Amino acid sequence: MKKRILTFGIILAMISGHAQKPLQPYGALPTEAQLKWHEMEMYCIVHYGSATYTDKEWGYGDEDPALINPAKFDAQQIVSAAKAGGFKGIIVVAKHHDGLCLWPTETTGYSIKKAHGKTGKAIS
Repeated sequence: MKKRILTFGIILAMISGHAQKPLQPYGALPTEAQLKWHEMEMYCIVHYGSATYTDKEWGYGDEDPALINPAKFDAQQIVSAAKAGGFKGIIVVAKHHDGLCLWPTETTGYSIKKAHGKTGKAIS
């Protein structure tokens, strides 16, 4: 009986002596800011452009920016809907695949500069 207990003790000591070491970090580690961003969980991405007014799924950059007429545009409504849906942030696509810039710029004629604002006049 003593021999069995001794054998069991030796085997137990050997097993625990050969335990795997804990994993060590390897490569790049996320920064504190990246970890906080990850904890935000859900963002809402807003695509607003000429396709909003043409009833098309996909724009090709040939639409007239003057079509954009946000007479009833309400950013607060979008933010409220996002909050109600559980989103914790909003990302606005400011330049679309079709080239439309959602800021008035001199670098292209295809920008919000030619759109009509709430006054009905071009934003420029």
